[in-house]
Amino acid sequence: MALPKIDRDYNVFGKYVATIGVRLWTGSSYEAFNEAEIKYTLEEPAYDAYEETSFSERQYTMLKYKDFDIDVANTFDMEGRGSQTIMAELITSKSYTEDDILRMTFYIDLPSKLMSEDTVVYQWAQLLLEGDTYGTDAMIGIGCAAVMGNTTEIQHVYNFDGTSSLQSGAGITDTVFNQTLVDEEVPSFSAIFADYNETWAYEDWQSGVEGNMVKSCVADMKIPKQNRDESVFSNYIIHVGAHLYDSWSATSAKATKQQKTKFSLSEPDYSAEFVDETTLNLFVDENNSEATEKEIIALGQASAAIDTSATLGVSGSAQ
Repeated sequence: MALPKIDRDYNVFGKYVATIGVRLWTGSSYEAFNEAEIKYTLEEPAYDAYEETSFSERQYTMLKYKDFDIDVANTFDMEGRGSQTIMAELITSKSYTEDDILRMTFYIDLPSKLMSEDTVVYQWAQLLLEGDTYGTDAMIGIGCAAVMGNTTEIQHVYNFDGTSSLQSGAGITDTVFNQTLVDEEVPSFSAIFADYNETWAYEDWQSGVEGNMVKSCVADMKIPKQNRDESVFSNYIIHVGAHLYDSWSATSAKATKQQKTKFSLSEPDYSAEFVDETTLNLFVDENNSEATEKEIIALGQASAAIDTSATLGVSGSAQ
C-alpha cells in the first residue's frame, strides 16, 4: 500500500491489531486454518534532513503582470507622471517537502516630491473571488509598507480579511499600523502573507521617468503541499492602490485611485521535467543497481506451526 507524501492522510498512522491466517482453496471452496493476531504501531516516518531549494532553482509561473497609469495631476494636484505595477507569481519548489509560494510584488513610480526620504509607502491589494460582490463579500487583504530612503528597516506586511474597501480616501483616518485593524483577522484559506526578507524587496531607486522615484514591496503566501486547502486555487479579481504617509505616526495620507485586474491561480502541474533526481530515484526498478537505498522497518511479525497431518491430511511440517 502506497503512502503518498503529498496530500497524505495522517489518520493512517496509529496502532493496529491484524488477524492473519491461511486459506487453502480446492476448487470453489477453501479451508481456513492457523489464524493468529499480530499487534503493531505504524508511526510517521522521520526523514533525513535536506537542503532547502534556493529560490533561483525554483520554477516561476507568471500569473499576472499589470501596469496602471496614475493621473498625477488630478490625484495629487501637481504635474508629473506616475504608475503602479502589480505582479502575481506562483513559485513552485521541486521538492515535495517544500511549500509553494504565491508572491505579490508591488512597484510604484511617482514624482520624487511625493516620494521624499522617510515617506512611508503603503501599497495594498484586495483579492476577491470571481463572482463575489466587492464591498459585500469578504476579501483577502494585503498591505505592504516600506520607508523611502531606508535600507535597514524591514518592510511590514499586513493581512486582513473583510469587506471594507481600501480605495482612494477610504479608511485613512489612522496610522499605517491601525488603519485596517477593524478587519484584521486570519484571512480565508489561511492566506497569511509575510515579508520576503531580502533587501531588494523593499528598495527604492531613480525611475526611468525623469524626476521620479520607484519603491518596491514584496509579500509571500505559502501554499502547503501537504493538507493544502484546494479552494485557494481559483479566479480572483484584484483591486490595488497605494497610500503615502509622511511618517509611521501620521494619521492621514495621500492616496492613489484604486485600479483592478484579475488573475487565475491554478493548482501547480508537477510534471516529470520538474521532479528532482532524488524523487525520481524512488521509482527506479528495484533490480537496478543505481536504485535509491530504502530503509525497511519491521513493525511486527508472528509465526505458527501448521499441523499438516490434522489440517491437510498429509505428513510433514510447515509454518
